[in-house]
Amino acid sequence: MDPANPSSQPSDSPEWRETVTGDVIRISQGGAETITAETVHISQGGANVVNAGEISVEQGGIFRADGDQVYVSQGGVFLARAETVNVEQGGLLLGSGKHLSLNESGAGVLLAQNATVTNARVGLLLAGEVHGTVDALLDTRGAAVAGLAAGLGIGLLLPIGGLFRRRR
Repeated sequence: MDPANPSSQPSDSPEWRETVTGDVIRISQGGAETITAETVHISQGGANVVNAGEISVEQGGIFRADGDQVYVSQGGVFLARAETVNVEQGGLLLGSGKHLSLNESGAGVLLAQNATVTNARVGLLLAGEVHGTVDALLDTRGAAVAGLAAGLGIGLLLPIGGLFRRRR
């Protein structure tokens, strides 16, 4: 580091940029706040927001990925919205799209028309069609039953609570 310029970084350190735009963006051991491109590939880096047709992340992370295709390998994405989302040995907190695929991965909430799951754990899975075996905390049927039970519980508790308030 240059003592005269404390904001300078050595050439071998990761670099962080605010905004990156272009047709094809490749980031290795660095990151960006916002990336807008047709194709984005991140390797051992990260980004806050990525808007692209094709997004791939290897050993890195993205907070929000919006695109046509999102591919994650040994990395993580907080929110992925795409036509197709594939996660291999990684994590996804919130994912939505037509086709979602998880292989040896974990996810919090998945919304998909078609989900393919292999050796994965999912908190809540709402899908029209599911292929493979999934270890889900709540699937579509379970979410409906949980919603019905919660509605009945609240429906019973509100009148009872009203009785106690009137007596005071």
